[in-house]
Amino acid sequence: MKRLFFALWPDTDTRERIYAISRRLPRKCRRLVPINNLHITLVFLGDIDAHVCQDVQDTTSEVRSPAFSLQLDTIGKWPGAKVIWLAPSSIPEGFASLVTDLNRVASNCGIVIENRPYSPHITLARKAHGPVPYPVFTPFAWKVQGFSLVQSTTLPEGGRYEVIRNWSCNQ
Repeated sequence: MKRLFFALWPDTDTRERIYAISRRLPRKCRRLVPINNLHITLVFLGDIDAHVCQDVQDTTSEVRSPAFSLQLDTIGKWPGAKVIWLAPSSIPEGFASLVTDLNRVASNCGIVIENRPYSPHITLARKAHGPVPYPVFTPFAWKVQGFSLVQSTTLPEGGRYEVIRNWSCNQ
């Protein structure tokens, strides 16, 4: 069994810009997500076997998504989860269509998707206790050129993510 999800995986420049924001969070109130784990989850698939994993990959190859830009301009915290996140304040049509298409792929492969509101974000830090002064940053655009199927492995020191396969968006 593999624990999988679809994600937007940032290019190196975007990843470094995101990480620079997280490094400016107060040290006493956070555990930073490692730079190589920064991403936006599109659809969480859960634990699936090798046969279904191959079916997902084959079916996903039929998805056609236009490239789009995300304006990363909002930072916030979910107090219950103690998570600090970075997100776009508005979702472009290409993004919404991609999430819909990937949910359809999962459903067609027999995967039951979580039934909760979707809130696209990049987790910057965990275990953020108390009030957190957010760093001031200049919003920036992330030109999304593709998406990935990612395997998550839970370790004592936190999650480790490995990209299984990438797909390009149409230009």
